[in-house]
Amino acid sequence: MSGCSSYLSLTHNVAGGNGFTQHLFFSDTSPQSAALHSTPSPRRAMAAPGRYKSSPGFAAPFTIQYAHGSFLSPSAAEGPMIKLITFDLDNTLWDINPVIVAAEKAMRAWVSEHIPEAVAHLEMDRLQDVYKRVREHHPEVKHHPTNFRKKLLYQVFTEASLSHDRALTMSEQAFQVFYEGRNTITLFHQAEDILDTLAKRYPLVALTNGNANLEMIGIDRYFQAHFSAETEGQPKPHEAMFRRALEHCGVTAQQAIHVGDHPKEDVEAARAVGYHTVWFNQDGGQDPDLCHPTREIRQLEELLPAVEAIAADARSS
Repeated sequence: MSGCSSYLSLTHNVAGGNGFTQHLFFSDTSPQSAALHSTPSPRRAMAAPGRYKSSPGFAAPFTIQYAHGSFLSPSAAEGPMIKLITFDLDNTLWDINPVIVAAEKAMRAWVSEHIPEAVAHLEMDRLQDVYKRVREHHPEVKHHPTNFRKKLLYQVFTEASLSHDRALTMSEQAFQVFYEGRNTITLFHQAEDILDTLAKRYPLVALTNGNANLEMIGIDRYFQAHFSAETEGQPKPHEAMFRRALEHCGVTAQQAIHVGDHPKEDVEAARAVGYHTVWFNQDGGQDPDLCHPTREIRQLEELLPAVEAIAADARSS
């Protein structure tokens, strides 16, 4: 994917001031546009008309009426617009803690069935020791949850006297059991409806320190890109992921909103880059003085009005 896509509605002017509204889908990184559908519209031109070529040899005057699904007055169209929303995933769109517990339980059950001699090595005291050694001897996987867990399992299995080849094979299989469980999640109430609504108005990009698989979860269709500590080599609060999303979509930080639950890794990190921010402080469970978001929400259902408020402020600034 070379860039993010945006939405516009254009009103074509015809004799007598009537016309039709044509909803367009286009890439910010490409001059090509494709008309999605047209509907009758009695609106007159509301701003200086331009010209849009929808096909070779065809041009028609138009007025921009909407951007990313929101009505724009002539004065609002002059200000900066929100052109990107980035999302944290774990604990922002779902509760990750019970997911990891269930995934670990499923993996241990699999190990008990297929490698019973390794079960004792998965006891917490032994596992913590292996965890420390893997971090010390394999710094290259420090920010790569997938490879880190595979290294951890390989070390556990070799200490259970499995041969190199068998330990390698079984660590891959055990990881797949864990990974399936890790991506068996329950979205927060209305999360998918919210993603669906926002994805029709703005490009959405996922930014995560974890290794969630959007396709396995079933929400990949809402996101135009997905960047992680694994793909960028640095976890949040490092700026790498935030800047990568901006570069990918060809927008500035002032045109972007980041939504996340962590006061430092999400809110303050995105704010330092220049993003607008929405802090999902679920049920007010965290001290409000921990960070300084553009908007704070306590329930995910509050996200849509928070985004629209930020967008309105951005257009009028």
